[in-house]
Formats: sequence, structure tokens, C-alpha cells
Amino acid sequence: MADDADPETIGVGRRAAKKGGGLTYLPNAITVLRVLLTAALLFPLTGLLAGDRAEMPPGLYLLFGLIYLSDVLDGAAARGLKAQSAAGAVLDISADGLFIFSTLSVLIVFRVLPVWYGVFVLADFLFFLLTSGYIKRATPAAVFVFDLPGKIAAVVFYLIPALAFFAYSHAPYLPFLRLLPYISVVPAAVSAVRRAGLCRAAKRSKRPAKSYNPESFQS
Repeated sequence: MADDADPETIGVGRRAAKKGGGLTYLPNAITVLRVLLTAALLFPLTGLLAGDRAEMPPGLYLLFGLIYLSDVLDGAAARGLKAQSAAGAVLDISADGLFIFSTLSVLIVFRVLPVWYGVFVLADFLFFLLTSGYIKRATPAAVFVFDLPGKIAAVVFYLIPALAFFAYSHAPYLPFLRLLPYISVVPAAVSAVRRAGLCRAAKRSKRPAKSYNPESFQS
């Protein structure tokens, strides 16, 4: 996740690419690495659940950690190298979506998490894309528009797969597992209301109302 990608920033990134050579491709390379790490995580995770082995080996916790670290590093690298681009933003959110929905799907299939939660996360993601596209008409510099409650919800969506398996693996934390899906409901609902307001503001004006202070992320 990184900063806004306005035309001037993208232009700076292109000029930096000419100076920095292959190093400017580092952010996207880290994002692609996240996709590969996700694939490496899914096979053993599915095998453990299918075999009813509740205890997850340390190597899978390491994979979860590397996936989370890569999401921080690709944005930091993009900012540091001034290599932000619209393509990078799309690649970043695609990698995030792949991780979230693939891991949630596995956990839902094996009844670690409820089906309604997967539907909820999917609906929130689609609403995010829909409203970003609409708000972008009034803020053409933005690639994906995010508000603070939406960022909080996204972080929770990202962490829940690891937290859910940890709770599933340790009997004392099973009550926490039942409560876990509800943690992201409140910030996601608040975000949906705010984004609906942004869309109304965008419809009335070329720029959304300042009170909403929209933010965008991109790598």
C-alpha cells in the first residue's frame, strides 16, 4: 500500500525509471513475490485442514509473516524509488485480493470460518471497487480511494486468515474464533456509509466533500 498516483507522480516515476534502471521494478517484483508466497501457503494449509491436523507448523506462520511483510515493503519501495504507477496499484490490490479470498475460501470450505463472512468480504471488496471508480470521476488523480475505516477493515481482512487458523489450532482460543469474523464488520459498515457519502458528493461536485478526506493507496 502506498500513496496517491497522480499524473505528476507517475511522470516522476517514469523519469526515475530511466535513471534507476531495473531497481524501479522492485516494488512490482515484491508484489509478484506475494502471489507466489500465497500459492506456497495454500497447498500445505489445505493439506493440514484436509488431514484434520490442527497444529500448523512454524513454516506456515513464516509464510504468513512474509506475505504481510511483502505488502508493507512493496509500498515503501514504490514511495522510496518514486516508482508509483496505476499498473502497480492494480497489481497490488490484485495480489491482496488473491491472498484474502483464496485463504478465506480454504478456511470456509473446511468450516473454520462461516460462509456469510466470505460473502461479506466479497461484497465489501466489490463495493470498494465500484465506489472507487465512481469517486475517481471527481478525483482523476486517485487510483483507488480509501477512507480510514476502510483501511482498518482491510487490515483486519488481511490478518484474519492467520488469526483464524491460530485460534483453530489452539483449543483455548476457539471462543475467539467465533467472534473473529465480527471484528471487521463495524469498520467495513462505517466505511460503506462514508463511501456512499463520497459518491453523493462526487455527483454534486467535481471534487468530493472535504469533510470526508478520501485517501488512496497504490504501489
